[in-house]
Amino acid sequence: LLQQIKKQAYEEDVKVDIYKEIAGLKAIMNDMFKHGKEFLVLGEQGQIQKHYPILYHQYLKRLNKSGIKEKVIVREDLRGKIWKSRNSEFRYISRDLISPTTTLIYADRVLITIWEKPMFNILIKSKKVADSFRAYFNHFWKIARE
Repeated sequence: LLQQIKKQAYEEDVKVDIYKEIAGLKAIMNDMFKHGKEFLVLGEQGQIQKHYPILYHQYLKRLNKSGIKEKVIVREDLRGKIWKSRNSEFRYISRDLISPTTTLIYADRVLITIWEKPMFNILIKSKKVADSFRAYFNHFWKIARE
């Protein structure tokens, strides 16, 4: 019995980090471009564009340069108001289906941004969690409008 228990795969480690304000956003952006092959954004509401326009311009430039694609689900009432790069694909969903947070999925990571003051970014590193959020994103992507 002990031999069988030893052979069983253990659950993966889940790591959670919290980043505050703009310094946290910059650190996460570096991590995104280091590890991500595709960015999935659920609940874009223009907050980063509004509060940190310089950082958002840098992000869009890096997105173009890197060739990484992003899929973004945006609130319908913000159609045409959110800046995008040539690597961005947007779809739109009803305002009442979107949380007040923004969720970003990349690699084995999920970033949940709470836009209140002070702004918090919760970064979850877990393949299982990232895969479940990716499935959640893909469901909304199918019902969102182009």
